[in-house]
Amino acid sequence: MALGPIQGGAVKLTDDAEVTKAVAIGEGIETTLSLAWLPEWQGSPVWSLLSKNGVRDFPVLPGIETLMIAVDHDAKRDGAKAATVVNARWRNAGREVLLAFPEAEGNDLNDVIQERA
Repeated sequence: MALGPIQGGAVKLTDDAEVTKAVAIGEGIETTLSLAWLPEWQGSPVWSLLSKNGVRDFPVLPGIETLMIAVDHDAKRDGAKAATVVNARWRNAGREVLLAFPEAEGNDLNDVIQERA
């Protein structure tokens, strides 16, 4: 729940100065924090974009070579649709995109991390 508009907002869980060649994004804070638990992404910068629209609209950033997206596997597939749009934008710009997509419908990356623990 937010106390005001969230469109265009981000919770940068990593300082901008740490973003050099890669960044990971996701909708919610819990999902995005879960990226830090993935062995291939530990220590890398993560930002929560607060909504599926924030993920969908995420622009290609100059100098960033790799984008990782934590995709929510919601029943309406809104998270996957948003990830598809940003994935295409970044790949068309010649960038690498990695997707963290839970197999089970209704799960997000935080659910997967909790199951592993």
